[in-house]
Amino acid sequence: EHAVVAPEVLRKSDNEEELGGRGFQTALLRQGRQLREAPRPGYPAEVLTFIEAAFGLSKTSVVADVGSGTGLLSGLFLENGYRVFGGEPNREMREAAERRPGSCPCFRSVAVAAEATTLPAASMDLVASGNSFHWFDAQAARAEFSRVLKPSGRIAVLLNAPAKTGTPFLEAHERLLSEHASDGGDRIGVYESIEDLYRGWKRS
Repeated sequence: EHAVVAPEVLRKSDNEEELGGRGFQTALLRQGRQLREAPRPGYPAEVLTFIEAAFGLSKTSVVADVGSGTGLLSGLFLENGYRVFGGEPNREMREAAERRPGSCPCFRSVAVAAEATTLPAASMDLVASGNSFHWFDAQAARAEFSRVLKPSGRIAVLLNAPAKTGTPFLEAHERLLSEHASDGGDRIGVYESIEDLYRGWKRS
């Protein structure tokens, strides 16, 4: 399994009054729409090529993008002719996915959680999660994924790995993480199981 997400860039408010009693969190909530719809790293075509080859997918396959957010991963499948179920509990992110260019009748967008997708049993060829698995209840999500997947179905968990070298800033940032992060700054990698991936995120 390949787990391949650049850290999101969040800006503080210039207006100190916006911070209120809860500080930065309050400002983030008020800036939620801009933050969610700001440019984020997508997924290259090679990701789909890898998944198709590894899992034997075809254009007749049905994909569940769980925690689909603003539709970046769904878009990759839709652009290549797949039918996609996008499950996203956050209304603003879900609506952003529905507004994305390329959204079509092949895309069904629903307000559901990973642990209760409402999908029929044994109906999906692939359950995919792009940059969202760390939000799930791992045990409950695994049970739900197993329920909705066909007997030959697969699970793909994708992350965008942040660059660590190449500029003085990136290298200084990596040294800072290595020296001060409780997990040594290394939360991204190849994992033997979904549980290992989940534990890696939960350490932080």
